[in-house]
Amino acid sequence: MLTARDIQNITMWRNEVIMNRTNPIGLVISLGEQKDAMTGETEEITEEYEVDAVVTERASRIDNERKLYDGAKVTEGDLWFSVSMEQIEPLLDIVDPDRELKDKAFESFLEVDYDGVEYVIVGTDKKGIGIRNRVEFLAKRKV
Repeated sequence: MLTARDIQNITMWRNEVIMNRTNPIGLVISLGEQKDAMTGETEEITEEYEVDAVVTERASRIDNERKLYDGAKVTEGDLWFSVSMEQIEPLLDIVDPDRELKDKAFESFLEVDYDGVEYVIVGTDKKGIGIRNRVEFLAKRKV
């Protein structure tokens, strides 16, 4: 059984493990929709926030993820990145201050800009042992 002290140690050790392994990324978040006063069209309002993340560029693909282009298999780069809850919490407060949406608030995390390349976020998982200490994202490169 994990004790409170175990959880505290795990958090401390994780911070040591990721030290000097993070990269700055731009996390694009939807702040809702707004109707244009002149045209009447609805547009999505987004904001980009810089956070530090442990980033893994995924190069290998399974066959059903590959695309054919003139008969040749072409792979797109995927991105896995992990952001600490300490950095995610303030962003969740912006998206859903009353925490009414619960996990749906993560649907507001739309895109990520990493190393000059834009990716679309397709999945989020809250992770941690004993307590949630990070969110792992899966993003696919924009084509």
